[in-house]
Amino acid sequence: MTHMPLIDNAHTIPARGHLDSFRTARDARTHASVAQNRETAEVRTARVRLDRVLDSGREMRTDVPRGYYLNIQV
Repeated sequence: MTHMPLIDNAHTIPARGHLDSFRTARDARTHASVAQNRETAEVRTARVRLDRVLDSGREMRTDVPRGYYLNIQV
């Protein structure tokens, strides 16, 4: 009798979902390549500050007002 390994369904990716994810990523890259970058100095400074906070490895505070970590208008 041959041994048939079991395939755990939790670790399989449906082909259709995978193709949709790939298509979405391609669309995002295409859009980013033609979209104009309108990032102001203020937004760039706020984004760099947020990146530093996230890269620090420390837990973000929850007792701060809205906009404490990133306060920009989109």
